Amino acid sequence: MSNQTSKFTAKLISVANTPSASATGTQYRRCTVEYKSPATGEIKQSSARIWEKNYAYGMQIGESYSATAQVWLNAEGNAQVDITVSHLQNATSASLADFGFTAPIPADLNAV
Repeated sequence: MSNQTSKFTAKLISVANTPSASATGTQYRRCTVEYKSPATGEIKQSSARIWEKNYAYGMQIGESYSATAQVWLNAEGNAQVDITVSHLQNATSASLADFGFTAPIPADLNAV
């Protein structure tokens, strides 16, 4: 199976009060996130994980954060999706218009 991942922005809806531990002992918190499905455009809510080290930076309910969805196989060999949420917030990228810039025109249009 190929490594299937997707990065997206997710709104934090709720977070567990206490951390859990992964099979390797890494601490994380279960949470619920809301996001626009990159595949369908629908608004969805799903459970996800926040690594405890990320949570320690201070995350707030209602704020949007960078998230990653990744496919993995469970013990029965069934494909599942694991969502992890970062403490990093996704800001909107600056546009050319924000700074009054114009797009550069290549000297050789065949190079585009």
